[in-house]
Amino acid sequence: MKKHRILIAIAVMFVSATIVLASFAACNKEEGLPSWDLETGLKAKFDDNGNYGYILTVSGNGPMPDYARKDAPWYSKMGRVQQIVIEDGVTHIGSNSFFGCAAKQITLPASVTSAGVNAFSPDSVVFAYALLDSGDADLYLFSESAPVKEGNYWHFVGGQPTAWKFSYKVMFVGNSFTFREDIPKLFEQAVESFGELQLDVTMFAESSYRLVQWADASDTNGKKLDAALHSADDYDIVVLQEQSNHPINNFAEFEQGAKKLAQKIRSTQQNCRVALYATWGYDQSDPKSQSIPTMEAKLRSAYARVAQELDAEVSQVGAAFSEVFTRYPDIALYNEDNHHQSYAGAMLAAYVHAETLFGLDARECPFDGSLDTATATLLKQVAHSVVTQS
Repeated sequence: MKKHRILIAIAVMFVSATIVLASFAACNKEEGLPSWDLETGLKAKFDDNGNYGYILTVSGNGPMPDYARKDAPWYSKMGRVQQIVIEDGVTHIGSNSFFGCAAKQITLPASVTSAGVNAFSPDSVVFAYALLDSGDADLYLFSESAPVKEGNYWHFVGGQPTAWKFSYKVMFVGNSFTFREDIPKLFEQAVESFGELQLDVTMFAESSYRLVQWADASDTNGKKLDAALHSADDYDIVVLQEQSNHPINNFAEFEQGAKKLAQKIRSTQQNCRVALYATWGYDQSDPKSQSIPTMEAKLRSAYARVAQELDAEVSQVGAAFSEVFTRYPDIALYNEDNHHQSYAGAMLAAYVHAETLFGLDARECPFDGSLDTATATLLKQVAHSVVTQS
């Protein structure tokens, strides 16, 4: 009798388990991950995002259909759509397609050129390449370089869509090739003269200093730079300038110092670009020497090698110097020591930095400083030519 009861209990447990499994299967079927063939030839599907929500992906070539309110095929699950992926090839976002979805941000491909009424939720941010009807959603337009007109613009930072700002913190790290004639200040004035961007520029520069010294937190000045980078995390750009001919004479140390600084910058700052400031050739004994462009070419090559390793951009000030030196020898880019920059050389550097770092067309820069108009115009043209061809 006891054995009979045990068998009955086992049978009951088996039946209960079967019911639970059946219920689970039914639930899975009900809560499954459907896909749809849209009437315009596109496809849409749900994927599990691993956080009790869905990823809605739309793919194919052509427009999405327009829907009446609540008629989108995924509408009943809209509150759980936490991410929307629109693949390249889709050309139109249909009316009411994503109205009410939980996704707070949608990045559209360049193929999307239009959107219907109430295509997006009012509290969404839409990153697009074309001016769309976004309803009450915030629309940002793609701009690869820093925009010169205020508005909602975006670009990629670390592979993620990020809104462009109109106030930037920039730091220069270098030596007398940076602080003579105060190149950072001239750069700030050149950028702000366009009338749209505001800069907060900081300079760490000491005579003859090498990047490896700036990277050393035990060095007197390296300690100051280290403290500045650890006390703030919102620098947008840090520009690194090596001691004049050091990239040629001791490339390994140049490489080491630049790498250490780039690592420190990226570990302390949220979204900061690292730029290298490539300087110029010179011959202190002969200001007309034809070896000057040759030296600059070697410097340019060294900066390019390190920039590639660091995934950094290069401000080709030296190349602009060589261009003026070769084509316009009457413009004095060097001061009386035939080594450091003159005021004209500093202005040329400022124009190159402005176009390199912010994509501003140097030819359109309203800032001439104390240069005569003809010289300023020529230097702006050279800066633009060198940056756009580099």
